[in-house]
Amino acid sequence: AGMHDECDPCMPVSNYGRSKAAAESLAARYADRVPLSIVRPPVVLGPGDHCGLGLFKTINRHGVHVVAGVHDHLFSVIHVDDLVNAMMLVADNTERVDGGKTGKGIWFAAADETHSWAGLGELAAAALGRNGVRILHVPSALIWAAAGFNTAVGQILRRPLFLNWDKTREATAGEWTCSSQKIRSRLGWSPAIPLSERMRQTVQWYRAQGWLPQRKKDQRKKDRRPTGSPAIPKIQ
Repeated sequence: AGMHDECDPCMPVSNYGRSKAAAESLAARYADRVPLSIVRPPVVLGPGDHCGLGLFKTINRHGVHVVAGVHDHLFSVIHVDDLVNAMMLVADNTERVDGGKTGKGIWFAAADETHSWAGLGELAAAALGRNGVRILHVPSALIWAAAGFNTAVGQILRRPLFLNWDKTREATAGEWTCSSQKIRSRLGWSPAIPLSERMRQTVQWYRAQGWLPQRKKDQRKKDRRPTGSPAIPKIQ
């Protein structure tokens, strides 16, 4: 179907997406009184992100990356630092939402390349220092069953679990790609560094915060003392 751009209509498939579309619609009602711009990021990765942590945890622990369904789909991604830079440029720009459906005042921002979910797993594995990752395609029916179970448990616990019906609707809806040609050509924005390096930075931050433990193999290397003769203490 191609990448979405700012003029395409919103077609949310989940409650989360519908809530974001409703917020945009509500804000646009005041566009004639309040200068308004809308930035629509794709999948956001980076420091402080609990949801993105799930992409790395299973790969870090077991070397396995789960892909929903037999067919993989493409995703647009952005690192939070690049997103903040994009938002600052948009805020300084004079183009604002006009309340119409022309895409005016609306901006997409995404990394240079798109990846399948399996491809993102391979990038995450490289950032974690692994030589490779096992891609495990799980039938959609099993994903939906697990999501139904988690949704029920989440209602009992009174807090949503990550894999629920809403997230599964998004994961199985097809491709999630957007074009950032507008913000690149009009505002001169582009990601500061490649996504692969951003992934490594994210892993470093997770580990520094204790969110992502060192692999046992890596820890053994870190703790291993250098070989050679011990230093001879000086005799006073």
